[in-house]
Amino acid sequence: MIKIIEQDIIFLSYDEPNAEKNYADLCDKVPWAKRVHGVKGMENALAEAARVSETPWYFAVFGKTELYPDFDFSFRPDYFQQPKHYIFYSINRVNKLVYGEMAVIMYNCNLILD
Repeated sequence: MIKIIEQDIIFLSYDEPNAEKNYADLCDKVPWAKRVHGVKGMENALAEAARVSETPWYFAVFGKTELYPDFDFSFRPDYFQQPKHYIFYSINRVNKLVYGEMAVIMYNCNLILD
């Protein structure tokens, strides 16, 4: 039997104005979410999140991101493909277009740390 691994969910924030509200909203949905806060530089913050993660990939939710109410964290990475990151769609509040800007991203820890 194959064991299905739930990937970590990590909230990354610095000093975004809505970070506390967005983190509280995330914790309402997934109370086990972890947080990396105050790390200077996105590359450094992503690396710290990879070190904090206890799973091979982690979902990154950023301080500016208002999580879509129906966002589903059940996505599973394909272990049989080359390691990669997965970018999920988001809705731009200004123009209502759907694409990856300000989206949740699933990062591969080894790729981040290498």
